[in-house]
Amino acid sequence: KQLCMHPLIFNDILDQISDHLIFQNQSNNKQLPIAIQLSIFLNHAGHYGNAYSLDDIGQWAGVSVRTVINCTHHVMAAILNQHDKFLYIPEVWSKEMQQAQSSESQTCQSWRNGVFAADGSAINLFAKPGLYGETFYDQKSNCSLNCQVRQHHFNKLRRNLLFHKLVIMPHNLMIANYALGQPRSVHDAYAFQNMHIAKNHETLILWGHWMWADTAYPTEKWCVVPFKKPQGG
Repeated sequence: KQLCMHPLIFNDILDQISDHLIFQNQSNNKQLPIAIQLSIFLNHAGHYGNAYSLDDIGQWAGVSVRTVINCTHHVMAAILNQHDKFLYIPEVWSKEMQQAQSSESQTCQSWRNGVFAADGSAINLFAKPGLYGETFYDQKSNCSLNCQVRQHHFNKLRRNLLFHKLVIMPHNLMIANYALGQPRSVHDAYAFQNMHIAKNHETLILWGHWMWADTAYPTEKWCVVPFKKPQGG
């Protein structure tokens, strides 16, 4: 509960990062077991603000503040090394896209051919940036970054049942692409223009297929906004 993660997922992440070189050293002072380092990282990443400091995490784990920082850096480096393995845009004729097409026969007729979905999310910043800080204020008066997320839909409905708010299409919602860097005050449609999928949709989306988006995005042949009111309508 303290780590905000299911034990099976914890073990899966542990298996993925355990062979990274950052957990190996020739020093006489051996590192903590990787499982403990991962636990410290998850505790650190799962809490935000002044209510939970590095001292609190160190007391919880029985280690120093410097060890908390080192463990966080180690695990972050190991996880980022797996980035391209889990976050990628499937090729048009890849196995993933074939699975997406196969699942279409099991879904509502109106939702077929929509193989991607895009949305924006805010990542709150700890403090207002010193340079152009005012531009980072969002509509909720928080300083934040704009994160554009694109999800790749393909079958395996049983996995999707874990995502209670997203069980609206029979797919497992694999994140395939994202973009960071724009302040949250920037409109989703503008931030979306800089995404790889927006610039290269001709080669990344099969002909006759598209991605779903909400009303903040432009309506295109390859980007469908199902609930957008037509101009003059």
